[in-house]
Formats: sequence, C-alpha cells, structure tokens
Amino acid sequence: MDFADEGVIYSIYGSLEEQLFLGISRSIIKLTEKGKVSRIVFQTEYPVIEFWNTNDTIYANTEWSIYYSTDNWETWKVLGKERERVSGWEFSDSKNTIYHHVYLPIGEIGTPSLIMRSSDNGTNWENVFPYKHYEYSMYLDSKDRLYVGTNDSEWDGFSFTLSTQNTAILYYQTK
Repeated sequence: MDFADEGVIYSIYGSLEEQLFLGISRSIIKLTEKGKVSRIVFQTEYPVIEFWNTNDTIYANTEWSIYYSTDNWETWKVLGKERERVSGWEFSDSKNTIYHHVYLPIGEIGTPSLIMRSSDNGTNWENVFPYKHYEYSMYLDSKDRLYVGTNDSEWDGFSFTLSTQNTAILYYQTK
C-alpha cells in the first residue's frame, strides 16, 4: 500500500482485519475495511515511532512527547516527555517462527533491510523482504501477519535514490 506525500511509515499497530494504525511522518493514519479506507486521526509535530496499549488506553511515542487516547484513537492528549523506544527488531509468532530485522551498513552508508525468517529456532534463515528499501518499522499482529513500513527510496547498488514522490509504503504478508 502506498501513501503519497506521507514520507515514511515509522510505526504500525493493529490489524488490517480490524483497524490498522500507521505512524507516518507527522500524523497517525487509521486504516479500516482491510485497508480500503484511510483517514488521518491525529496530527503530530514529530513522527510517531511507537504505539502500545495498556488496558483501554493507546499511547503514541514521538521523538519529543507521548500522546494518549482513551476513545479508540479519536481524540488525543499529551501525556509527557518521550520514552526510550521499546519495540524490538525481532518477533516470534504463535508457531515460534522468528522474524529478525538485519541492517548491514557499508561504512556510514546503510543498505537495504533484510527481514529474515526462521521456523527451526534459528538454525536456518531465509530473507522474506526482497525489496530494495530501508525498513523503518516492523510489526507482527495477533494473527501472525507481518507488516513492514518503509518509503519509496530504493537502493541502486551504491546508495539510496531520493524520491520526489515522498511516498510511504506498507508491505504486509498475505494470508
């Protein structure tokens, strides 16, 4: 799924089967009807780098503030200063399949991300993200569907090409 003029998908939360939320460059987007309908539910000054919930409260962490919503993402209030990001770059699903983000720099230059999968407790691995993008977010929903957030800059073998479209891209596993 592409989102023109939205930059990068920094965080992902929820499920396409119900409702999925994306922390885009300066807003939170809500997707419903399996991604067919999208709308901005909150504007931020900085990218939302992480979502989490506790009981009936949803939290959104930016680089400078934490926001929260108690009414299913409709209204937001500032809670306070940001906290250290706790979401990881490795997940295990209900069948103990492991997904691991790999970033391989060449000096100071980053290369495309690899999303590696192992179904035998880490003995063998396969790359399940064949695209030439840098991955900014990775999320595994409650039904074991993997989501990857990125942008439209592509690796040309030496560096990432800068796009004039500024498009955020959401990749997800089909089931």
